[in-house]
Amino acid sequence: MVDIIAARAQIGKFFYEYGFNEILSSVPQNRLVEIISGLAMKGNQSKTADFAELGQRVRTTYGHFLSKGKWNEKKVSQKQQEGAFRKLAELALARQIPLYLSIDDTVIEKKNPSSRAKRPMEGTGWHYSHLEGKQVFGYQVFGANISVDDFSLCYCLRRCCPENGSKIDMAVVLLSYPKNAFGNHHALRVFICSDLTLSDEEILAHYPHRWNIEVMLKQQKMYMGLKTFMVRSAKAIDRLFIILPLVHFFFAVLYDTLLPLSAAIRCFRTALCIF
Repeated sequence: MVDIIAARAQIGKFFYEYGFNEILSSVPQNRLVEIISGLAMKGNQSKTADFAELGQRVRTTYGHFLSKGKWNEKKVSQKQQEGAFRKLAELALARQIPLYLSIDDTVIEKKNPSSRAKRPMEGTGWHYSHLEGKQVFGYQVFGANISVDDFSLCYCLRRCCPENGSKIDMAVVLLSYPKNAFGNHHALRVFICSDLTLSDEEILAHYPHRWNIEVMLKQQKMYMGLKTFMVRSAKAIDRLFIILPLVHFFFAVLYDTLLPLSAAIRCFRTALCIF
């Protein structure tokens, strides 16, 4: 069994400390509490059936909340980003080390719907997957990660689409390849740095910190359901991509010690289980 009262208390405290209660009414707060609890307790697949399985609401409640609910997701995202950046900036200042912002994208593969499907998932398309080495059907997701040393937070997730802009629109990406070698994994790569004061050794010393975003995207797929979500409307998907960094932020600051995401989820799950 799940002690939902304890979950509400902990998540409510988080909302109060970081100001989410100022921009969310009681109903959206309750739905977010239930979604966070469901992500922690039920397989972390971002399926509305998982949120409902705790016995709080029916499955369609969460689909309606994501697609038609009256809450300002942009303000929620802004508040989450401000809180996450402030938390990492304080840590960087205390340790006297740099704070890194990394950007990347990933492709979420989904089943190509039948031409007879009445309600296919919106916003899907064909995208090149570096992992598969071919075009796959699904979503291209832009991600940003902030990190200090070995601790990192998901800063934002956005679906790449005309409404949100492409990855090039979201961030300036500078790459250099030999002529006619774009996409060749064996081709020589040149890293371009805009800070002319850094030496070659300093640039190469900073670059490995980019790996944190690869870990973050993997964590989002393993623990937050980024790969397995099952909502149909584009608005619901965009809102879910705003909720996932919020959930990551909650688990990251839940305990006094800075725990990895997987460890924080296990601690939260253990605290809520009653027998």
